[in-house]
Amino acid sequence: MFKLRETRSLLGVTLAGLLAATASLGVGTPLALAGGGGSGWSAPQQALALQGPPASLPPLMSVAAPPTVSSVSPNQASAAGGTQTTGTGFTGATAVCCRTAPPSPPPNPQPLCLPMTASVSPSGGPTTGGTTVTITVYCLASLGTFQNPPPGEGPPPPPLSPLKVYFGPNLATNVGIVSTNQVEVTSPAGSGTVDVTVEGPNGTTPVGTNDTFTYNLPYVTFTDLGGWAWAQNAIDTLAKEGIIHGVGNGQYDPGGNVTRAQFACLMQHAFALPQPASPIAFADVPRNSWQYPCVGAGAAYFDYYQLPGGGYAFHPDQGFDRQDVATVIVRILVKSGKLQLASSAQTQALLAKVTDASNIAPNLAPYVATAIQAGIMAGFPDGSFQPQTLLNRAQVAAVLLKLQNYFVTTGS
Repeated sequence: MFKLRETRSLLGVTLAGLLAATASLGVGTPLALAGGGGSGWSAPQQALALQGPPASLPPLMSVAAPPTVSSVSPNQASAAGGTQTTGTGFTGATAVCCRTAPPSPPPNPQPLCLPMTASVSPSGGPTTGGTTVTITVYCLASLGTFQNPPPGEGPPPPPLSPLKVYFGPNLATNVGIVSTNQVEVTSPAGSGTVDVTVEGPNGTTPVGTNDTFTYNLPYVTFTDLGGWAWAQNAIDTLAKEGIIHGVGNGQYDPGGNVTRAQFACLMQHAFALPQPASPIAFADVPRNSWQYPCVGAGAAYFDYYQLPGGGYAFHPDQGFDRQDVATVIVRILVKSGKLQLASSAQTQALLAKVTDASNIAPNLAPYVATAIQAGIMAGFPDGSFQPQTLLNRAQVAAVLLKLQNYFVTTGS
């Protein structure tokens, strides 16, 4: 039973009014603490006493008396205030009975991981727009595009809300989610080179190095292809299509080596490789690097390295030799059902014609043989394959053109 003295509260409520309100609630009803002070109050109670009742909860009654609280629930609160606290069994304090507080809205969902554009394909088109463009986004679901986190590869769950895709400041049309990490759109009209960004309920993809689209791709006749006549057709063809680019100043640098990360990006673009639900964490590929989406998508087809203390390394800046190139391409084609791996007998027969077959790693020999059989890679005029020679930019153009022709001839 509450002991109350006949006095007026800070809000001017009389004892009679208080008793009437108490009677309507019933003895022992918890009362919300709205003020008070003095010794014996904990820091949370003092914070509550300073704040007073929330404005959205109009008090039904209030009375001032020396604070003597027997219980407070909850007994902790932020010093910034805002916590609704109730006290029971007290014989004083400034007490206000308030209506039930509305439930707090749920916090905004946290992104599953950092969304990042892995590729824009094709990477260019006419200034009038109208190009069908596929955008691969690592962690697309974290933009809030799905009702639930996507279960890896396969068809996505129903979209939660439409995405918006911008080519620079211009909005793309016909936006559609085609997989758990790919969006297909029609490019708007524009000019120059722009960043392609994907916007969802939870945010927008950050600008990076893999999200550019160039209107009216300029074709440059490279001036450094003397002595590379065997690769010039491949380089010119792919440059006109915007698949490969020079290094600036009219140069292509045909003899420059292609790194493992660069080749991973080429494969990711060529095959629109999906991002795995749980990508391998490589110690030498930071999440915020341009290499991360490509390496994450391609890691399943590459050989990588286990570190002595645990974990893995990809060696993204290391050169990539020809037998590894053949292996990665064939693994992708075999997994997608577009090619069958050569049998042991076929491998032996095919490599019998290669003069340096003994230099091919035994575990990679079936992949090299399959690449030769499919016409995706070829040897040199002296009959060698040079399996341990690092792939250069001229050779990668030749391989990509052969790969393109393979898809055309097989109807893939």
